[in-house]
Amino acid sequence: MKRIISGALIAILVLIFVFGGPLFNLKFRMTPGISNFFDRLGGKADLRLRIKELENENQNLRAELFREEIGLTSSEKIKVYSSYPLNTRSEIAIAGGASRGIEIGDIVTSGENIIVGKVTKVFKSSAVLRTIFDPSWEIPIRIGKSEVDALLESGAELRATLIAREAPIETGEPVITAGADLPYGLMVGFIKEIKETPGSTFKEAIIEPSLRLQDLRDVNLYR
Repeated sequence: MKRIISGALIAILVLIFVFGGPLFNLKFRMTPGISNFFDRLGGKADLRLRIKELENENQNLRAELFREEIGLTSSEKIKVYSSYPLNTRSEIAIAGGASRGIEIGDIVTSGENIIVGKVTKVFKSSAVLRTIFDPSWEIPIRIGKSEVDALLESGAELRATLIAREAPIETGEPVITAGADLPYGLMVGFIKEIKETPGSTFKEAIIEPSLRLQDLRDVNLYR
């Protein structure tokens, strides 16, 4: 008897799929047991789809948390693009551009007090800035509490030049920006070594920079 019933069910299923079309849904409504069977199969498919959606949501949440941890969602900080393996010191690119209100000539700092450079090119979502290590950039500076005038000559090594021979400067004293085209008092570094040439009107000094470009991960716009 069971074999006859099984054979009949198979025959019904074959007829349903063969003659399909508009009667397909009607035939399922007329056979609740078969309809429930396929509904259960559909429910499993929906469950698998929902699991995939939850997995995607979880991955997005993890990505968002990580971005927060490294400061990428901050409205104040702007991420610095990696220049590895080129490691150029004259220019760096940042992950903020016209869409964040950045303009050519904007001053960029590390934190609020250390000079990084000046924006020279702006795109929609990125910008390029010239750093204080650009050899062609000379900046008026002042040294120590006495605010001794000097000129910053940039490059692989930062040097304070045109320092009056009698000017009272010492190693360890801070060096700050003092040019009219830059905010006054941004930190450049500290006097590392003083060099004097006999008979010369001026002396110079080697500066230990406060900024290490290889460690720079985000910057601020000076506003």
